[in-house]
Amino acid sequence: MSEKEQLSFTNVISVNPYKSTYVSSVSSFLNETASPVYTKDQYSISYLNTKDFINSHISISKNIPDEDLYDAIFNKAYDELGLDQAVTYHIQYIEMFNKLDENNRDFHVFIIDPIIVEDTFKSTIEKIKYIDYIIPSPLLIKSLYSKDIIEDGGVHCFLYFQENDTFIAIYDEKDFVYMKSLNYSFLQMHDRFCEIFGERIEYEDFINFISNENLKVTSK
Repeated sequence: MSEKEQLSFTNVISVNPYKSTYVSSVSSFLNETASPVYTKDQYSISYLNTKDFINSHISISKNIPDEDLYDAIFNKAYDELGLDQAVTYHIQYIEMFNKLDENNRDFHVFIIDPIIVEDTFKSTIEKIKYIDYIIPSPLLIKSLYSKDIIEDGGVHCFLYFQENDTFIAIYDEKDFVYMKSLNYSFLQMHDRFCEIFGERIEYEDFINFISNENLKVTSK
């Protein structure tokens, strides 16, 4: 690749499309920015909550050549998962190597309606024009291994809470093997807490309460 063809980025901006927050990374320093702008030398990344996409497993014959793999996965996903034939879904996949099968290759597939992508990132695109990379939220956990934040070996189960999404994800020897969306987001817990408490409290006060109080002994 020639020097002109090589891509060079001076900073990376990560986007939370659900809260319209932006964090810029330059030389390992992170800074939240309230007014993001588009620049040609900026690499933008974001994610999708588990409730916004379909995750499943697809097996494909090993006789299928690599150049035909996407079409084979695409067609089988429509057939096996009963996808709406009138919608051209975005389908991405990663291969599974922890299963032994002499005849088939196994893949995790991630499927999303393009209208959801458009709606989710509409305000983001208006500000920074382009998203270079969008990843399903459970796959973000893999960065913990690449940064040596947790041990490489063994099986790890992660329970990840967000304001509007919660999921469980399992990794085996650094490889993603399973995910499931759960109905226990912070917003849902807030609603349930207010129902049990018998009084409506502010969401920010609820988050402060569960973040700072010892819930086993508190009498509040």
